[in-house]
Amino acid sequence: MGATPEDTQREIVRLRGDMSAALEEFERRFRGGLRGAATTEARISGVRAGEDALTRARENPTLLGVAGVVVAGAVAYGAYALVSGGRKQQKPLPASKVEVESRSEIKKKRGQSTVIKKFVWAAFLSVFLAVASVIARRLADSAWRAMIHEEPPTEKSRAAST
Repeated sequence: MGATPEDTQREIVRLRGDMSAALEEFERRFRGGLRGAATTEARISGVRAGEDALTRARENPTLLGVAGVVVAGAVAYGAYALVSGGRKQQKPLPASKVEVESRSEIKKKRGQSTVIKKFVWAAFLSVFLAVASVIARRLADSAWRAMIHEEPPTEKSRAAST
């Protein structure tokens, strides 16, 4: 039984899904032999992985938001790189300036798009800081429970006790 009625309902739904999957697996094994059992096991594992990912996303919405910002930044940078690359390829160059332009382009590429690089770096850094924060919090909670043998004094535990 869950701590709240919503937790109990989620557990019941998960158990129903597991039971339905077990019945389907039995039918497939009976009909398809060993190969059918392997594909069913892979399908069940995939469903559970998706459910676990959804549960973690509900528990850590901040981490999900940070990951979304990083993905959006990466997509924006990719779009920018495609557009600017396409524009450069469409420009015709005079034959005499080709060598000079290729040398200067090599120098320009080293310092090109520093603002976007800084944005991507900041997003990348924020993801690692968020992950490190979550890991540090979980380690601190585990150490506290091991040393004191009670729940840590956090806002979550205070809200649950009232």
